[in-house]
Amino acid sequence: MKRTVGLALALVAGLAAAGCSSSSGNGIASESVSQIQQSVEQAVNSASSVQINGNTVQSGKTVTFQVVTFSSGDFSGSLVQSGNSVMIEKIGANDYLNGSAGYYQAVGASASEASALGGIWVYGPDSQLGFGSSFTISSVVKSIKNPNGTLHKGSASTIDGQAAFSVTSSKGGSLWVATTGKAYPIELDNSGTNGGTVKFANWNQGTSPVVPAGAKAISSLG
Repeated sequence: MKRTVGLALALVAGLAAAGCSSSSGNGIASESVSQIQQSVEQAVNSASSVQINGNTVQSGKTVTFQVVTFSSGDFSGSLVQSGNSVMIEKIGANDYLNGSAGYYQAVGASASEASALGGIWVYGPDSQLGFGSSFTISSVVKSIKNPNGTLHKGSASTIDGQAAFSVTSSKGGSLWVATTGKAYPIELDNSGTNGGTVKFANWNQGTSPVVPAGAKAISSLG
């Protein structure tokens, strides 16, 4: 099958910033944009895992997702596209999917392919299915190093109960970062082309995914 989605972290490419929670200020609000970028990069690189929840718009259709991703490159979670849901995992070099027949048809599978794949765990190489680059901690770091548009310091606020500061992009959108604790991202509000919101939470609390029992190779179902 062709790569099915290019998802959440494409939103992050428009911005860069920092933040999370603790009991003492981290000085983010007084730093320059480039210093904030460095602080966030260091914090994200030190993380073992993070939960990413959000939504984005692709070709006029909203995709929502909830994923826990790990520094190893593995992840697990789910997404809903065109009203159809799919559970997803990446473990090592393979992607694992369990979606409805409707999901597979929505992303381009034929009726016969969708019937064979729907409702069971299937897997194939990430190089073929392409979920791996969509939900990785390294993708967050890459976006921090290579933002889209000109970045500017924003303002202070409270996001999900956390004191935060924003960095905005000339291409649209604001990334909110905590002003206490490590400089982990908290929330991305994107007013650019794709729209949507991405929230980052529960840093370093994830449980690594395991291979689903009975998963079948997609190549064996063709």
